[in-house]
Amino acid sequence: MTVEAVVFDIGNVLLEWHPEHYFDRTIGPERRKAMFAAVDLHAMNDRIDLGEGFKDVIYATAEANPEWRAEIRDWHDNWIKLAAPPIDYSVRLLRALKSAGVPVFTLTNFGVESFAYAQSHYDFWVNLTANMSRAACGLSNLIR
Repeated sequence: MTVEAVVFDIGNVLLEWHPEHYFDRTIGPERRKAMFAAVDLHAMNDRIDLGEGFKDVIYATAEANPEWRAEIRDWHDNWIKLAAPPIDYSVRLLRALKSAGVPVFTLTNFGVESFAYAQSHYDFWVNLTANMSRAACGLSNLIR
């Protein structure tokens, strides 16, 4: 059987996606746990993944939760540090497949703006045949 194409997801496949790790480093585990208990940040991010404005959603959530305003804004202002680091073995595989002439695609539920930001930051995007954000298509794989 010949491989005709490969599709990679991005979150936790090409890039680590555990915002909790970032906040554990920046505000400490106890404050992070308190913030995540007080504010449903994953639901906030789901709105972005569904196509709402990246900065608008985050900053509105920050304003609605003034005791966590600075920390919530950090989700936007330092987002690239939340979507990090690249997962080296996956990136190596992506590059090897592309070098072998296999078309390589990505499919992600990242929001349109956060997806574009990640594309501008990480160099492995140039190795891809095409990229697709579900939000750009008006689709979602979110299950609640």
